[in-house]
Amino acid sequence: MTKEEELKRSKLLALSLLAGVCIVFVVTSLLPRGLWTDGLRAVSEAAMVGALADWFAVVALFRKVPIPFVSRHTAIIPNNKDRIADNLAGFVEDKFLKPESLAAVILKTDPATSVAAWLKEPANRSYLATHLAKLVPEILATADDARIQQLLKDALHAAIGKLDMAPTLGTVIGGLTRDGRHQELLDDGMRALIGLLNRPSTREVIAELIASWLKREHAAMELVLPTEWISDNGAVMIASTLNNIMENVAADKDHKLRLRFDEMVQSFVVRLQTDPAFIAKGEEFKHYLRDSETFNRYTLDLWRSVRDWIKADIDAEDSRLNAGVVQASAWLSEELLTHPEMRASLNQHLAGMARTLAPALSSFLTRHISDTVKAWDNKDMSRQIELNIGKDLQFIRVNGTLVGGMVGLLLYVVSTFVHAADIPVTVYADAGYPPYSYEKDGKPAGLYHDIVQAAFSHMQGYKIEVHTVPWKRGMALLKSGTGFALYPPYMNTKDEPWTWPYSQPLFEEHVVAYCRKDVIAAKPRKRWPEDFYGLTIGNNAGFIVGGEAFDAAVKAGHLRIEEGKDSETNIIKLGMKRIDCYINDRVSIQWTLNQLKASGKYHEGLAHAELAEAIQIAANQGYLGYTSRDKGRYTYKSDFVKQFDAAIQQMKRSGEMDTITRNFFKTHQ
Repeated sequence: MTKEEELKRSKLLALSLLAGVCIVFVVTSLLPRGLWTDGLRAVSEAAMVGALADWFAVVALFRKVPIPFVSRHTAIIPNNKDRIADNLAGFVEDKFLKPESLAAVILKTDPATSVAAWLKEPANRSYLATHLAKLVPEILATADDARIQQLLKDALHAAIGKLDMAPTLGTVIGGLTRDGRHQELLDDGMRALIGLLNRPSTREVIAELIASWLKREHAAMELVLPTEWISDNGAVMIASTLNNIMENVAADKDHKLRLRFDEMVQSFVVRLQTDPAFIAKGEEFKHYLRDSETFNRYTLDLWRSVRDWIKADIDAEDSRLNAGVVQASAWLSEELLTHPEMRASLNQHLAGMARTLAPALSSFLTRHISDTVKAWDNKDMSRQIELNIGKDLQFIRVNGTLVGGMVGLLLYVVSTFVHAADIPVTVYADAGYPPYSYEKDGKPAGLYHDIVQAAFSHMQGYKIEVHTVPWKRGMALLKSGTGFALYPPYMNTKDEPWTWPYSQPLFEEHVVAYCRKDVIAAKPRKRWPEDFYGLTIGNNAGFIVGGEAFDAAVKAGHLRIEEGKDSETNIIKLGMKRIDCYINDRVSIQWTLNQLKASGKYHEGLAHAELAEAIQIAANQGYLGYTSRDKGRYTYKSDFVKQFDAAIQQMKRSGEMDTITRNFFKTHQ
């Protein structure tokens, strides 16, 4: 991913966060107030402030922001380019290029030891050799370039043209003879010659030469004289004589031959520097080196041979050059590691070089940095800086959004705790209507409980407790006005006028008649309640779910109703054939029957009758119902009803209600 793409991606992330918190702020501002709504609004509002502030700070670095009174302090980088250039150059010079600083860094880091330790590893030596081998073809290609060759040739010819061959050679030899160093060379030569003459092979060669000379020059004497004896002894005599002479010369520093050699050398040096003949010979040789096509062709052929050999060697698996680099680096590593004084000396020399070169290098680099930056176009400079650090600057915007949101959350929590005076409220729930509303382990449970608790969490200003009671008692509390609210009644203002208002619908239930299978099989049961006349119908105490036609049939004596405490009681009675059918919500009946079977309390087809759904009677909504007979006791009633209904509406719009229902039935199957 390029820097341009990374910058765009970072900007998109920061902008998306800003847009997201703006949307949250707008949405929560339109929703009814509640704990979560107000909290989200506070968080999003603070996040917007943080995001916009950091957006301005980042943009102001690179561009002018046309806002009155503050615009002149924007586009900071373009407007201060020259000052940035000088300060950057000065910073580099002060912090990185001072001679003593460079020398101190070299002595502190001990590069000699680091290089030696690195070269100690075989893998590193191979790495070095491999990469040096990769450079050789480039160097050879450069040398093969016709223009480069011509440049080198011209430079060499110019150097040769300026050179006085004979005088220069005389000066060189004169320097070599200073302090008698040529006498040391003579001594070394004589020692080598003495050793050579003392070899049997050398004497055999001399004897063969003498014998050959006798045969060639004195063939007639070969018949009379012992040629082989003469040649062997002559060789010994010659070698011994020469040995004696050279040993005498070597032992005597003032030997006349040594003095003669000294005179010859000095005379030769003087002639090289002054003799026109020698100077002419030198000039002739110089012209030969410079102008001879034969010599130039020879050197070119020699170079090509060397070049081809190098190329072939580099490409070979057993490259000698590669092996040589490996061996040389291994030797260098060992020498440096075993000789601390050598490492210290090398580091000192490097530090000295740094001290010597630093001022010139520092001046050049700082001037180069300053001039380069000043030469940049303002927009291009801003763009380059933004491309290189803009990604991190965009994360400042991201962090500003997140930090602003956290600060907003903190302030909201603090203000909520400081200013809130939660009103205690008690809401009652049916204790015997599973799985919708029931008591489990002494605590309220069920689908309606999950729904109202979620709604309560969206409300502000109330501390709500839920108590479970038998349904009949809960209705009595509403009727007397001593109970504030109860769930989940169906809406029935005619028979229960003490319940008003009702909340937004919480859940749709389906009232059905569950009967024994033998009752269903006795005759068709397709009409309610006509096809059920003459039967005993079970009903939860206080429930009015059969409908007006059912209530009229009961009053007329066509049906008999028998109330039970809860769903479990009625299902057991149905299984024991004490009643014929039981009317309630379908899910509640099925869930309770499954629970009874699972716990071993109901043995369908054995101790208890087989049951089945006979008919669906109605579809009813469950509500949170409030008492209408409180006589002003609950001063908060209007606000509570408003907040609860707003929370239910929001839960339905957001999908939270569907999620609660889906999760509940998934875990209560």
